Amino acid sequence: MSNNPGDEQRNEAARGQPEVDLPIRPKDKRAAPDDSQAESSPKKKQKKEAPKPKPLDVKAFMDDLKTDYSKKRLEPMPPRPPKQKWRPVKTAITDRAKAPKGWNPREPDLINDDLQSQITRCRERIKENIMPHVYEHELEELLVEQEERDKKMAAEKGLNWPVVRRLENLQSILEWTQSNAIKDKYKIANNVQNVILAYRSGVLDWCHGFVTYWHNGAQLCGPRPFKWDEFQYLYDEYKGNETGFWVEGIDGPGPSSQQAVIECGTGSRKWAAEMSIALRIPMTGGKPSPESFEFSFKDDTGADYMVLYENDVDRLRTWTD
Repeated sequence: MSNNPGDEQRNEAARGQPEVDLPIRPKDKRAAPDDSQAESSPKKKQKKEAPKPKPLDVKAFMDDLKTDYSKKRLEPMPPRPPKQKWRPVKTAITDRAKAPKGWNPREPDLINDDLQSQITRCRERIKENIMPHVYEHELEELLVEQEERDKKMAAEKGLNWPVVRRLENLQSILEWTQSNAIKDKYKIANNVQNVILAYRSGVLDWCHGFVTYWHNGAQLCGPRPFKWDEFQYLYDEYKGNETGFWVEGIDGPGPSSQQAVIECGTGSRKWAAEMSIALRIPMTGGKPSPESFEFSFKDDTGADYMVLYENDVDRLRTWTD
């Protein structure tokens, strides 16, 4: 029994109430699922096994070796973004904070490697009077680069710029293979020499997305897309590990990664992600610099560290002068 008087009073009050039967909540009656319900219930999707690659049709491949795929129609490049436009001003704007909303120095509609278009655009931007010092600095660099390119092009008359850049790289490879340290132990010097001759004679052109296979200085095929099973067949057939085998075109023109330089040309790599990165120097000459500067940036998750070039730092500094 409870020693609390309040409990006793509540018990007495309860005993004085008439007894009533409380309604009992009926249990839900759930019928067992019939066959029709079972059929309508969604089935778990089974993962489809990836189709196994078909084995190489050797006869068809060998018959097709001389086909020049570079002359066939290629997939068109995706359209480039529209040109960024700002209304010109009479008085030059040199303070980033006073520039029009959304202003940035990028030119997304131009190809990075098209120096003449970049130079023309810089001169146009300078006339617009919006951050002209930024474009003056850029123009100065582009003109130096154009001069260097013209010298290299003059040394290889009649060849286009990608071929000239590739020849520069191949020449470095050839010198390496013939060095005292290597002495052509990989037996590729003959291949490299003849690839150089093919480019200079016009027999071979740089065709983005296509490769040619070489063995003992001989070209085995016309330009064609790289396929692993085709490469593996030819490599094994000619005993490439013993006699020297060369795939021309699998690396882009220009300095290779062996020279610690890589340049991602616009649209040259399918999975290259380009984005913008904004940086600023908090204090310059005792003055705060709240505004940032935007740069084009190639996302490379395999990089050990990010490189910020001195030229980019100079651009940041000019804003506070």
